[in-house]
Amino acid sequence: MSTAELREQLHVLVDAISSRERLERIHELLTELTDEAATGVWASLNEAQRERVLKANAHSMDLDSLRSSDEVLKRRRP
Repeated sequence: MSTAELREQLHVLVDAISSRERLERIHELLTELTDEAATGVWASLNEAQRERVLKANAHSMDLDSLRSSDEVLKRRRP
């Protein structure tokens, strides 16, 4: 099922709910899930850890520094 189909089915389900209380519960659940996804691991990192992640991300964008998986595996194998 595609993301668009899943969203459409969720909308149909929500539209079929007539109870305000149930809609509020669903809203709370989705809000909590969205908040968790927004903060996630990043919020649990300290400043030094965040800097390391940002540095690693910038390094991964440098095509000259990328290595083939074969090269990496050769260095890791005993």
